[in-house]
Amino acid sequence: KEFAAINMLLYEFFHPDRGDHPVQDVVLLFPTPPERDLEWLLLHPAYIGRVTYLQGTPLVEKDLERAALGTAAAVIVLANKDSDQPQWHDGELLTCIQAMKAFWLKDIVQQQRREHFTSSSDVAKKFLRPRIVTQVLLPETKEYLVELPGGTDHDVV
Repeated sequence: KEFAAINMLLYEFFHPDRGDHPVQDVVLLFPTPPERDLEWLLLHPAYIGRVTYLQGTPLVEKDLERAALGTAAAVIVLANKDSDQPQWHDGELLTCIQAMKAFWLKDIVQQQRREHFTSSSDVAKKFLRPRIVTQVLLPETKEYLVELPGGTDHDVV
């Protein structure tokens, strides 16, 4: 986990100079328990009741449900800049992003059973799903990411 990145992200989200910011709450989903410095950060008065840490993975549907992914306004996927295997790490990020897109698309398709879709991109364009902001380590990963099924113009890499 990158404490500095999470600290800066939360600071930017909830800074008073931002005015009435639409972000009401943030869910952090990690496969391991929080480290001590992150636990202390989450006890900051500005974050209590607004930031939730969940132990889990985007590859497990129940974890995505616990994170309330279906009602999220946006998802930010942070890369581990200290990874000694950047290609492997970016591959994991791509897998997680596809799992989240599949979660959203499944809900949409179940709600719209009578309608015919030719591709996941058609579904993503027709129905609003959260913006995905992704940080990757390698430039070539960005090329793969924009070509993944279910992508939209409002996603950011």
